[in-house]
Amino acid sequence: MICALIAVVLLPTLLQFFSPLSHAAEKAPLRAEGGTLDLRKHPVHEETIALEGAWEFVYGRFIPPGETGRSESLEGAALARVPSTWKGTSYGDGKLPGNGFATYRLRILLGENHPEHLALLVPGWETAYALYADGHLVAGAGKTGMDAGSAVPEWKPVVRQIAL
Repeated sequence: MICALIAVVLLPTLLQFFSPLSHAAEKAPLRAEGGTLDLRKHPVHEETIALEGAWEFVYGRFIPPGETGRSESLEGAALARVPSTWKGTSYGDGKLPGNGFATYRLRILLGENHPEHLALLVPGWETAYALYADGHLVAGAGKTGMDAGSAVPEWKPVVRQIAL
């Protein structure tokens, strides 16, 4: 079993793994549950897979990759729907504003017969983020920061190949 971890800082976008052979028949959409997207029985090399569903979410903290183990939940994490905005979401003792920073994490479980590489599409979104896969920075836009004075948003669609 292979486990890929993705952490996104700041506002999440719709993330997708995709393949050039993405012409498979319509199926029920896959959804992450409890911070995990289980693709072990899914032919990831045949179609586009939206990384939607319930991701781990920690508002107001950047949790560096590797700070927690792959099987451990992030300390203080709630579950957040992706894609979505956190504005107005109940968190802790109140509701979240539309600005700020956060860590999102999704575990992706892949089966034994997965391809050597997959591609990740992050459509353009006017925000700043840093995206990690297995502890390595694979994409980003703008400059992340802990307040409006240190963050610089950028609209930047990204496609990255990720070695597995």
